[in-house]
Amino acid sequence: MVQTVRTFISGLAAVTGLLAWIVAGIIAGHTTFYWTRVEKAEGIVTALTEVPCSVFREDPCFDSEVVFVTSDRGPITFKASDAGRIIAIEEQSSALTLTAGQSVPVLYDAKQPTRARIASNMLLWGLPSKLLLGGVILILIAFLFRPGRPLAELGILRDRFGR
Repeated sequence: MVQTVRTFISGLAAVTGLLAWIVAGIIAGHTTFYWTRVEKAEGIVTALTEVPCSVFREDPCFDSEVVFVTSDRGPITFKASDAGRIIAIEEQSSALTLTAGQSVPVLYDAKQPTRARIASNMLLWGLPSKLLLGGVILILIAFLFRPGRPLAELGILRDRFGR
């Protein structure tokens, strides 16, 4: 029975960890492809609107409105939510602090400038890096619980968490 549970936990953790790595790779590839195809500009944050994040988060999130000027179309206004990105309060405090009137770097596709994004490492690379880290943790769990590993080596876990 114990071997069956260990096999299940190990297999599930390994498969989930590998899937996390695959998804992270796909997102990172898309971000890299986007990064190489876009134009860069300086934008000004004109407004921050508080919006609900989710039912699981009590902290407020913000939808930023940014104006930037392209070389051929003139001023363009976009909202972060247009590109599918709402800025959570912890991202503001750790990696990206936005205030009205602030200058921010902007990435945009010349064909669709209204779908621009704020150029921030956290906003562009945060999800792939979290998925990679989660995949590493799951692969470590799979290694610890792999079948054939003597139960005596897992004694630390039994002592710490009980039977």
